[in-house]
Amino acid sequence: MDDHTELAKKFLSDVVMGWMLGDLENMVTKIKPVENGSGNCNFPIALYIFSCIEFLGFLSSDVIIPEASRNFTKARVWSYMNSFFNENYLSQIRPYEDNFVSIFRHGLAHEFFAKAAGVSRNTGTLITYDERLKSLVLDADEFYQAFKSSVENLKLVVSQNQDKIADRMLSRYNDLQASNLIRYLPKNIPTVTKTPTSTASIAEPIDLKITTTLPYDIEDVA
Repeated sequence: MDDHTELAKKFLSDVVMGWMLGDLENMVTKIKPVENGSGNCNFPIALYIFSCIEFLGFLSSDVIIPEASRNFTKARVWSYMNSFFNENYLSQIRPYEDNFVSIFRHGLAHEFFAKAAGVSRNTGTLITYDERLKSLVLDADEFYQAFKSSVENLKLVVSQNQDKIADRMLSRYNDLQASNLIRYLPKNIPTVTKTPTSTASIAEPIDLKITTTLPYDIEDVA
């Protein structure tokens, strides 16, 4: 097994399994939903999953999907779901393919609420039409299960480095971190000022000898 495949497997273990699924599992299992109650975290769970999927879609897509492209978020989300979601989950989402990302991801990210739709927990079905509300409803727990099973599919493909997926994931990740380091490191902070932190989660570059091509975040370029 080559070095890139081993590094990609470690990335999946540390970042995807450790941070992404670790946070999600805590939200889903430790926050028990109360019917018609507040504090169920249905919105944060659903939005967090979209964030994970979009990022992994960017890393894993056959052709890179830059932010300069049209509908890049939708393209990244669907690239990942079409590649790694199990068919039983995809079949529930496909009837709403044109609007799924706009309704749920964009709604939750930009308007707090899903757009003319709801997010629930423990319905047992990924996406349903609520006759009472006359709206679509996304189940956050089922979305978590769909994402969790997709990670197992991603792990298998990466372990075999099918279509050089390990290579491109690492290359894109490192390019992105290199771009971020160039643009967003704090400036004009005295080097003698040091503040200890506890359990800080921060993206770190992977030790690869890769020539980077910048930028990936076109909208951030002046």
